[in-house]
Amino acid sequence: MFNSRNYSNTLTILKSGLALLLFSSIALAKNNTGQLVEFIWAGATTTTSAVIKARLNDELTVRLAYATSPDFLNIQYAGPVTASLAENNRIVTFNISGLSENRTYFYAIALGDSLVLSKKGKFKTYPEGPESFSFAFGSCTTTGSNRMIFETIKNLEPLFFLSAGDLHYENIKKNDKNLYRDAFNTVLASVRQSGLYRNTSFVYTWDDHDYGPNNSDSTHKGREAARLVYQEYVPHYPLVAGKGDVPIYQAFSVGRTRFILTDNRSLKTPFDVSDSPEKSILGTKQK
Repeated sequence: MFNSRNYSNTLTILKSGLALLLFSSIALAKNNTGQLVEFIWAGATTTTSAVIKARLNDELTVRLAYATSPDFLNIQYAGPVTASLAENNRIVTFNISGLSENRTYFYAIALGDSLVLSKKGKFKTYPEGPESFSFAFGSCTTTGSNRMIFETIKNLEPLFFLSAGDLHYENIKKNDKNLYRDAFNTVLASVRQSGLYRNTSFVYTWDDHDYGPNNSDSTHKGREAARLVYQEYVPHYPLVAGKGDVPIYQAFSVGRTRFILTDNRSLKTPFDVSDSPEKSILGTKQK
């Protein structure tokens, strides 16, 4: 026999159970977001734009949250983008534009309404005209180094950090993208290094040990893998040569200052080739 009271009680229990299940799912998402992001960093910064790249621990669809306040009160979103091991090595890329010049922005990965604040970062857009600014640069970093110097640089809050080569010393000799990926993963697993790169705009060109083996040049067997994984992992400025198996030279401006990043390795003529007008470090087009 139909009993309206029993039906009502059953419906209430079902609703309560559904609400509890929904609440548990949201709580689980919030609890797990701290482990969601392997690394995140910003680069290719201009007066009004930047590129953010992050690697996720799972194949998920996420957005990038960014704001001009560290508490994300005036939050904006970019995306969504899906992390796929097969398609993008679980690296999500966000190209954000329409930013205000000479302004600090805070950013974090957003899974639904939850932000991964444990991997929150920041960068500052560049000034439009004449302006005083400071930047930091360095090179020749032991693979995965976690030295205090990275935290010291971060605390100085430079406009950007420029790595002038040898971001690691893996001396990779094979045309294997996974070897280059492992090198980046090791570097960005360093708490202090990744903390610096997450909290200032990152600019990077390689040298021999992070491009290939010691004194490597255009004949390096892993040249293609090095070029492709650089573009996959690094938030870089548009490459003059385009995309794909191309050299990584690029340029950008801050105020009235022009910075030119050369690729001194992947176009370099081998040292033991006899001197001639064709022998080059940069190659004809880059020069």
